[in-house]
Amino acid sequence: MSFHKMHLLVVAVVCGVSAFSAEAATITLSSDTNLTSSITISEDTTLDGGGFGMTRTGSQCITVDGAALTVRNITISGGRNMIFFVTGGGSLTLASGTTITDISCSGGYSPISVWGGTLTLESGSVISGCVNSYVRSTGGPVVAGAITVSERLKGGTTIPASLYLNGGTVTGCRSSFAGGIAVSVASKVFVEGDANVTGNTLLDGSTPSNLLVQDQSGLELTSAFTGSVGYTAGYKADEASTNVFGSAYSGATSEEAARFVNDSNSATGIVEGTVLYWSVGSGQQYQTVYPAPIAFKSITRTETGWELVVTNVVEYCSYRLLGTADLASDFAGVTDWFMADFSGEWTTNVVSDADAYFWRAEGREGEKPVH
Repeated sequence: MSFHKMHLLVVAVVCGVSAFSAEAATITLSSDTNLTSSITISEDTTLDGGGFGMTRTGSQCITVDGAALTVRNITISGGRNMIFFVTGGGSLTLASGTTITDISCSGGYSPISVWGGTLTLESGSVISGCVNSYVRSTGGPVVAGAITVSERLKGGTTIPASLYLNGGTVTGCRSSFAGGIAVSVASKVFVEGDANVTGNTLLDGSTPSNLLVQDQSGLELTSAFTGSVGYTAGYKADEASTNVFGSAYSGATSEEAARFVNDSNSATGIVEGTVLYWSVGSGQQYQTVYPAPIAFKSITRTETGWELVVTNVVEYCSYRLLGTADLASDFAGVTDWFMADFSGEWTTNVVSDADAYFWRAEGREGEKPVH
């Protein structure tokens, strides 16, 4: 028997599966089953539940390491701690008919944790009723009630992480930091289709907390969007965020942008060109989030970097302009752009080959306070 067939046989036995096809790299459930031991997927595999369920009573985990796992037509429920762990550039796709529910975590990880790799949610997949009771302190590990996506260093190589919300639903989940999904450490989230990330909260069960995108990470609306996402833009996870929260495909409509709702104040998104902003709702004006003293009118990629057109919100103040592609160190060697006693509209060009998905402006230390 080849190594590949042996691998699938081990997976099938652990999952209590009576039938599988090694040639098609597909494991198909023929009845409800229990996950009795942790397993590692190291070959591209499809798990087809055939409409049956898989339960856990402990902390058994399915690790996807450098391979691709597609899960469909199955309900996975119960147990403690991670059910899926994606690492080493692996990918996990939750296809139509997949439901993950009633997973409980109590540590610095989430029911689905992507540490260097890709997670895709397709239309018809559901994650619900999961909770992470770990109480995060400032600077502590990123936790979420359902999903955490984060770039990771493995074997001396930095492995990027991405989340594709092509559809699917994340709802009824809770944690102390991000009730639904946390995207952190230079990761990306792409949204389209009927993706629905709503109804998630902090541990109190009442404070909305759905999709949180941390510093150095970015959101992109990639195609037609008919769903709804509660969204929190995070800066270093613990500080206020800017009024710019992402980018959008050319031709994105105001109706699509309005399907993003700010978790903290219910303001809906608006789009101008390919930039997504918060609005205050009334009159579709840009929302100014303290302590940013300026609003971004446009952000355009150029051959040498970025062109930013900004308008002053608070007259006669100095400010620092930061690109979150590299907030941890100097951005293009410089962190400060400031104009004392500035009012009106101003254009600046930033020379950099780095990708920047968010921009932030803040009052400079020692300068006039921002109100």
